[in-house]
Amino acid sequence: MILPLAIHFIGTLVVAAALLYYLNGRQFYLERQPRVRLADGTYRSQQLGRYSLLQPEVTTLLSVWLMILRWVAAMWAVPLCWRTIFVLAGRHGVQYRDISWATNYGILYPSTHFRRILNMLLGLVLILTLAPQPPAPLLTGSISWLPSNRTVDLTDRPDLTIAGYPQTPNFSPDANFSASERANIATTVVKYFNTAWSQAAEESTFKRVVPAIARLSAGSTIDSILLPYFAVTGVEWLPIFDDHGQQRLRDALGIDGKAGGQLRNRILESGAAVLLSAPWEPEDTPTARSQLILINIGTDTLPAGTANSDCNSKTTILPTNSTIPALNLDVGNSIGGTSTTNCFAYAKISFDAGHGFCSNCRISSYSTVQNDTELQRMPYYRVIELTLSDMPDFSSLMTPMRDNLPDPTSSLEVYITALLTRLYSALWNSWTDASPEEFRLTTGYKPLVPTLRAEVNHARVYAWLGLQLLFTLAGVLFIGLQSRSRYPLVGNVDMLAFDIDSTEVTKPNAAIKGETPELLRIEPKGDRWKVVVAK
Repeated sequence: MILPLAIHFIGTLVVAAALLYYLNGRQFYLERQPRVRLADGTYRSQQLGRYSLLQPEVTTLLSVWLMILRWVAAMWAVPLCWRTIFVLAGRHGVQYRDISWATNYGILYPSTHFRRILNMLLGLVLILTLAPQPPAPLLTGSISWLPSNRTVDLTDRPDLTIAGYPQTPNFSPDANFSASERANIATTVVKYFNTAWSQAAEESTFKRVVPAIARLSAGSTIDSILLPYFAVTGVEWLPIFDDHGQQRLRDALGIDGKAGGQLRNRILESGAAVLLSAPWEPEDTPTARSQLILINIGTDTLPAGTANSDCNSKTTILPTNSTIPALNLDVGNSIGGTSTTNCFAYAKISFDAGHGFCSNCRISSYSTVQNDTELQRMPYYRVIELTLSDMPDFSSLMTPMRDNLPDPTSSLEVYITALLTRLYSALWNSWTDASPEEFRLTTGYKPLVPTLRAEVNHARVYAWLGLQLLFTLAGVLFIGLQSRSRYPLVGNVDMLAFDIDSTEVTKPNAAIKGETPELLRIEPKGDRWKVVVAK
């Protein structure tokens, strides 16, 4: 008798647990054996080596399971109607219309519920027994299938070759790089700067452009790759542009020559920056050092060459409450040229620079790899020194690239940090890619394939589970009530209607109004049952 109730209870818990703990967040392939695009542009299939469950099969299995639960619930609910009639008839009697309602609709006549406590409890049992039937859409609608993707660890482990780094710390650029490769550095720096970065601040993020991964989708991972890192450890805003700074500016811009004139014009643009080599200090290490930087903080609204005699919140990009000293400098006079006054900020930047290995590094965008975890730092090599020494030559070239740098008006420190980090990354990237064949590294990768991710609405699942548990609770309540019945009906009730003798009871005449319904009782008569009028 209680077997269907127990099966339904266990099956309900299994479904809820499967949705909440197995299905939620799980990804499913679009094909049994998806086609995977490799770094060389070719495709592979039949690489999973296992059976993959697909989204249509998941929904089919769920529908089948819910149908089985409905069948099990019906195995309990159908005989429950007759068992309820026997409990009522054995205690206080039951009216004819109650028998009709229970067998036809599965519930008692509405007014019967308020006749006695037992009637109310049994009526509630019948109503709660109907709970599992309607809410199936509540559960099936709890699953949302969202486009997603995941990496695939292919059985044949494809690999690719990436520019590494010199294996000797004291390699010579003249000996290890050809003249053509060195000439292309300026071009690749700008290209890599544009490719890898956006306007987002992306603090503590290190990136590298790898042309060999251009055909891999974003989200694929590289097993091991060397990435540059540049971390600003301190920014000290200097209140005066001293003689040392002016001398460094002369060295950077040059008094004569076309290049010096172009650089002087660029520094007059708002947001432009020039790196001025800081003096070497004894406590400095090859990678931990400082750099002086001069940033144009004048507004873009002033015409080129306009003198800024007063540096304030209206004539600079600094906010009103800024504590950064705004210096009114004549850059032209600093290098012996035409007087050109504008507002600048002058700072000493402390930083730590180098490179390190990144494991399972993610491809974040086209041809770009970035770290999501801490890098494994590698020893100092000459390529780091090359990169740092080239940074002053390229700093003013990068600042016009506003689409690849944060807005300097939001935070000047964030802007400087992003500029230096991205410039170092692009330069290191260019020098490393120009390294000869013997400095190449081979590494594996995991390509990305599209999937569907299941997102389960927990509230819907819990609501469905609650309704199913009401069914179980109603069953337990009925078993308790039936145990006190005079004639508990615990056997098979399939042919019960043919085993009841109702010849001594007349059927109520609906045409006679005001007729008082008789209370009927059901009593055993041999191996059958007999309906009699209650005394």
